[in-house]
Amino acid sequence: MSFKLTFRTRAKHDIEDINFYYQSISPKLLDRFSQEFYEVMSHIANEPLLYQVRHHDIHMATLHRFPYSIHYQIKKDTVVILRVLHTSRYFE
Repeated sequence: MSFKLTFRTRAKHDIEDINFYYQSISPKLLDRFSQEFYEVMSHIANEPLLYQVRHHDIHMATLHRFPYSIHYQIKKDTVVILRVLHTSRYFE
């Protein structure tokens, strides 16, 4: 069963900021980031319980080649993406 994915406004802003940053460095780097990000998102949609719970009911999936993690909650048949943060930042 694949879960529906929704993004909170802050998560959308996080992704926009990350895309802008990598685009300013190299379009190819942005392509690699995007590919890995969407692979991890696909895994989350298919198996959201595989990723560890970091705080209360907030799960965290870490990208492998980029220093970002996806923070999300599971609400019935929906995965709510809360934030996409650099691994050295604190969740607010």
